[in-house]
Amino acid sequence: MGPRGKGSDREDALGVFPAGDPHGNLYVYRGAEFIAPIFHISYDAALYLFVAIVAAYVIAGGIKGVMLTDALQGTIMLVGMVGLLIFTYAKLGGITAAHQALTGLADRVPPALAAIGHQGWTSMPVFGWARPGTA
Repeated sequence: MGPRGKGSDREDALGVFPAGDPHGNLYVYRGAEFIAPIFHISYDAALYLFVAIVAAYVIAGGIKGVMLTDALQGTIMLVGMVGLLIFTYAKLGGITAAHQALTGLADRVPPALAAIGHQGWTSMPVFGWARPGTA
C-alpha cells in the first residue's frame, strides 16, 4: 500500500510476488527452454541461469544497466569485426593481395547480377540510367 495505505512497500511486494508477472514469467520460461539445449544443461539449471542473468541486469539498475550492456556488446562486436578483418587479410596475403584477388573474381559474377549492372566485386555497378557519356 505504501504511502496511500497502511501497508509497507515490502508488504506490497510480498503480496504481488506469488502472482508475479505472467508476461515476464513466459519470457523466463521460454528463455530457459532456449538455453537448455544450446548449453547442454538441464531445464532447471537453465532456468536458474536465466533468472540470475535477468536479476543481474535488474540489480545493475534500469537505464544504467542498459547503457552498460549496450556498451559491452558494442565493444565485443567491434573487437570481433576488427579481429575478423585482420584474420581475413592475413589469410589472403595482405590488403593489396586480397583486393587484387577480389578484383580477379569479376568473371565469376552470376549472370543474373551482371544483367542488372554488376561489373565485379570492386567496381561500381552500371545501371540503365545515367551511364557515363550518355547524359
